[in-house]
Amino acid sequence: MLEICIIGTGRVGSQLIRVLSHTNGVKITQIYNRTKIKLKAFESIAPTTSEISDLKSANLALIAVKDDAIAPLISSIASIFPIIAHTSGSLGLQKHAQNNAVFYPLQSFSQKEIDFNQVPLCLEADNRQTLDTIENLAKKISTQVYNVTTEQRKYLHLAAVFANNFTNQMYAMAQKICQANNLDFEILHPLIQETATKIKTTPAIEAQTGPALRQDTQTMQRHLKLLSTPEEKEIYRLLSRAIQNTHKL
Repeated sequence: MLEICIIGTGRVGSQLIRVLSHTNGVKITQIYNRTKIKLKAFESIAPTTSEISDLKSANLALIAVKDDAIAPLISSIASIFPIIAHTSGSLGLQKHAQNNAVFYPLQSFSQKEIDFNQVPLCLEADNRQTLDTIENLAKKISTQVYNVTTEQRKYLHLAAVFANNFTNQMYAMAQKICQANNLDFEILHPLIQETATKIKTTPAIEAQTGPALRQDTQTMQRHLKLLSTPEEKEIYRLLSRAIQNTHKL
């Protein structure tokens, strides 16, 4: 039985608590959040605490907090846990604990419950035994388990920002345009779905379409006139130019 202390109950921590509390061979021994009220929802799962001094040893501490809090937090609990793993995609291995690891779930988390079976888990550790421990844990909850170095993970996190965060901002802009003109955003759902499906089998550079690719300057000028703010116009020009530069038009 692998005993785990979960530190942090934000979006990532909450999802890890949900999946690990129903995973065979795993026992959540304690859940920590510095804000006591945020622990209320988890009291039926495991003992909770908002005090570092109340933390008790377990085989593994999984830290799911903001990046700037990770290093000082690990330093403060390093003597309690034999293995400490953080879930950040942009930070490297920390060197404060006896055994250090990264357990990075590459997914966009919200309050909606996630099927962890399809979530890529990117792992790194400072020794083979620690890697084996977190790898065995990862394989209990996901079929997508990868060994990724700190250097690789930096670029993977960057790529994820482009693929997810920036893409979602484009959805928000499209939604705003639809709402302002009494259009149902659902009309775009099939287009969005087809784009996401196509990228699984076709390189993105080959799947590109649209007026920028076609050098359809008249359509692009009409679009620019329809946009209401300088920022929107700038984004449209920048992305159109990026498409044309990528395809050397």
